[in-house]
Amino acid sequence: IGKRIKIGASLQPAYISQTRTNTNASRDDIIGVSIYANPTLKPYNDKGELVPYLVSPQNKYHSAWSFVNPLFNLRETDQSDKEFQSLGLAYLEWKITKDLSVRSSLNTNWSTAKYFQYLPSTVGSSNTPPTTGTGRSITNTSQNFDWLVENTATYEKSFGNHRFTALAGYTTQKSTARGINLNADPYANDLLQTINAAQAIKSWGESVNQWSMISYLGRINYSFNEKYLLTATFRSDGSSRFGSENRYASFPSLAAAWRLSQEDFIKNIKSIDNLKLRASFGTSGNNNIGNYASLASVNAGSYIFGSTQVSAATIGISNPSLTWEESQQIDGGFDLSMFNNRLTLVVDVYNRKSKNMLLSNIIPAITGFNTQIVNMGNVQNRGLEIALGGAPVSSRDFQWDVNMNIAINRNKVLSLNKNGDRILSGNNDNNPTHVTVVGKPIGQFFGYMLQGLYTAADLLDPKVPKYPQVYAGAGKYLDVDGDGQIKDLSDYTIIGNPYPDFIFGFSNSFSYKSISLSVIVNGQSGGQVVNGLRQTVDNLQGFFNVSKEWVNRYHSAQEPGDGIHYGIPNTTPSLGHRMNTLWIEDASYLRISNVTLGYALPATWMKRTGFMNGGRLYVTVQNLATFTKYGGANPEAQSVNINNTLSPGYDISSYPLSRTVSAGLNLSF
Repeated sequence: IGKRIKIGASLQPAYISQTRTNTNASRDDIIGVSIYANPTLKPYNDKGELVPYLVSPQNKYHSAWSFVNPLFNLRETDQSDKEFQSLGLAYLEWKITKDLSVRSSLNTNWSTAKYFQYLPSTVGSSNTPPTTGTGRSITNTSQNFDWLVENTATYEKSFGNHRFTALAGYTTQKSTARGINLNADPYANDLLQTINAAQAIKSWGESVNQWSMISYLGRINYSFNEKYLLTATFRSDGSSRFGSENRYASFPSLAAAWRLSQEDFIKNIKSIDNLKLRASFGTSGNNNIGNYASLASVNAGSYIFGSTQVSAATIGISNPSLTWEESQQIDGGFDLSMFNNRLTLVVDVYNRKSKNMLLSNIIPAITGFNTQIVNMGNVQNRGLEIALGGAPVSSRDFQWDVNMNIAINRNKVLSLNKNGDRILSGNNDNNPTHVTVVGKPIGQFFGYMLQGLYTAADLLDPKVPKYPQVYAGAGKYLDVDGDGQIKDLSDYTIIGNPYPDFIFGFSNSFSYKSISLSVIVNGQSGGQVVNGLRQTVDNLQGFFNVSKEWVNRYHSAQEPGDGIHYGIPNTTPSLGHRMNTLWIEDASYLRISNVTLGYALPATWMKRTGFMNGGRLYVTVQNLATFTKYGGANPEAQSVNINNTLSPGYDISSYPLSRTVSAGLNLSF
């Protein structure tokens, strides 16, 4: 609108429809059952039909174990997820003067989703055979609306060798989410699956969540002769998620750079194209704790008054002092390019300290509650990142470009609470799987340390620590507390580290005339992952599949095996069913993540059409191959609860990565 005012708008709708199944949720999901299912049972009958339910027969160790045929479950269960999302943007820019301009924008994100799962009566569950008229459904619907308004003013000025840019702004945003969930059953038959076909809605719930934030921000950029660069920023954020006493926090930062390649003593070095030193210091905040952690919640309940049950409500514990988690970080590094930019090197080092971490703290049960979100704990992260690139060959017809990077990070807990108490997290048979302690990285694996196997002599020796139902050939665990007995939790110790020594990646791009080829590889070295399905496939009672390594198990004193894998138990596996070092596996891997072969169509062909400028044919393969010693589907598997940073790297039944082959044609007009 005229020469000084510009307006714009965009709308980006998207519709997603998925047919899904649960994975990495429990050992009884589709992937889990497929792996641990007794391999002597047949999924198809003699007529070639899927068997709905599989039963491992009873033996001397245990009663029969039964489960749904996973192939039948996939075919019969209806599980769909449909989502519509629309991103919107509208803005106005006004160049008031040559140096001063303002911008105001509105960003919106509106989405609606429906999840529906129907479990027919033909599908039972573990040790629960299917029964006619027991169909059940789960329906979840949600609506979300987020908006963000940003108002900024920018002032730019240059005089002599000085260049100056200043920005000031005010932003406000709000998010509203509403959801309804319904559980309906039973259904008279499986033909009609709408909610009204069920006899009753057995449970339902509705949730409404809102949060908002306002921010005041500013930034100043200054450069002198393009050699000395300085950036200062400041922002003040207020979040509704915190207590009324501590909703606001300020986060400043300062960064400086020196372009040495502009100095006279570097300019004379012809091989150097660019050399810049960088350093920065700043503070950032985290408010990701849910929406009402600082407030006293009201929860419906009941109690007995005389001989009558009456409705009641309980009031939660408020924390008006709850505030921002803050991270202070120092960075340093340099950028170097040489030989007409045929060789580049970028190096960064950093040291970040997070304080007042937002963690769930265990509180005395006498309060009527078990945990409360509080500000406690400090964690340090230090790291090094290196990126190296180059063009070993560059000629008229042939070009070869290569890029490599490596990242190293070390984190350490500096403090947790007043008493320095450890934090236990995760869950396996109602026992923790991870521990966080001062002086160690966050979320170390926690369980029994396997020391070998019990011998007949060990069973007779009173000095050898034991646990109930122990037998010759059973796993022998470390007696951590030294009390002569092996017990859950008290004899747990750190048994592994989920964090890699370093992660890396490199790419090679080749082009010869009209043909191009690119290969991208990434991976990690070190670090470990818990193969959670070993709780089942390490069970030797005869109901489940077993890993091939158990061929080396203990058979007898004359055939002791490899001294690590225990033998057939005489009773229930007892503590052999607990998390121990056998479950911890190496997470190192190397993956060929992308290979693309392309061919540029001759320019003469394009010109003959009269309307096309260029064209390119290509074939791409994603996740071509992964090389790893990990026995699960994916060494990068996250925790079952991926939002819990205190229990990383716990894989129950992660879905394997898909290898995707695609071909296409790019045309320009």
